[in-house]
Amino acid sequence: MAYGFPALGDLRGLPRSEVDKTNVCIKAMLSQRQKDIDYRKNIDRRLKMLEEEKSALLVKVDELQKKNAESTKLVDMARTNLEAIQERYKKEKDKLIAERDEMQKKWFQIQSQQTQYLNEIR
Repeated sequence: MAYGFPALGDLRGLPRSEVDKTNVCIKAMLSQRQKDIDYRKNIDRRLKMLEEEKSALLVKVDELQKKNAESTKLVDMARTNLEAIQERYKKEKDKLIAERDEMQKKWFQIQSQQTQYLNEIR
């Protein structure tokens, strides 16, 4: 006897109830073993499915990271272009303001000279 069970190979000298107990025990162990095998197969199948899903998601993440990098590059380029355009606009605006101020100054000088000539004529 081992662990309270009769030796498995020798069932001839045992009473019928002991043989039945041994058969039930072996059947229960085989049934449990089959359940364990089925469970492991199920877990393996789930694990494989999850790994495939993980791989697909990693590919998607890589694609989205590439798109993000491209978008960031485009935004930086647009920002650089905008800054250049704003700088040109500011220079042109400053130039036009300087020209306007110069024209106003000349206009005031001409008016002043005109007034002076009119006073000289009288």
